[in-house]
Amino acid sequence: MVKAFILDFDGTLIDSHEVHVKSFTGPLHSRGLFTTQRDLKKFFGLQEEEILTKLFPDISKKVLNEIMKEKRMEFIKNVNIVKKKECADELLKTLNSKGVVALATNCHESEVLAVINYFNWSHYFKEVVSSYEVSRPKPALDILLFVIKILKVKQEECVFIGDTVYDAMSAQAAGIEFIGVNNNPEVIEEFKALGVKKIHKDLCSISSF
Repeated sequence: MVKAFILDFDGTLIDSHEVHVKSFTGPLHSRGLFTTQRDLKKFFGLQEEEILTKLFPDISKKVLNEIMKEKRMEFIKNVNIVKKKECADELLKTLNSKGVVALATNCHESEVLAVINYFNWSHYFKEVVSSYEVSRPKPALDILLFVIKILKVKQEECVFIGDTVYDAMSAQAAGIEFIGVNNNPEVIEEFKALGVKKIHKDLCSISSF
């Protein structure tokens, strides 16, 4: 019996690609660092630090930390650009009627809380956990095991819902059932390659979970 529903945040419940791109661009350009939106979005789902080091392998720790700090401030300032995924509210209401709901995200807590407050969603979540609170971010299993421990449930009593292969890999490593939500054919094929059985193109098709 499922007692807990753990959700990814960015790309699953919200569409924040535009604000992430906008928030990264200023701090990068001010330091003479340039990338394409395509290359930047390719790594969305990972932690900011990992995104930046993949794009700029020679970046110093000092500059990295400065960019991340400025990027988070820009994100919060532009939180009104963030959009809810269609049927996000309906899904959250449904899941809350069936068990406890928690967030497990690679986003920084300051950004997550800014969005939750903006949409008045705080009452939906029993726990909100950022991967900055654990040793390793997704696709490692650390964050999911941490959430399970906090919720005091077993792996077999949980479902994790996410939109990236990093989410799927994290769920598989933790031994948790995974539901993939993405309408991108490439991502759907990646899900299938990982053996993901439950794949939905949007939240509306699982809002009656």
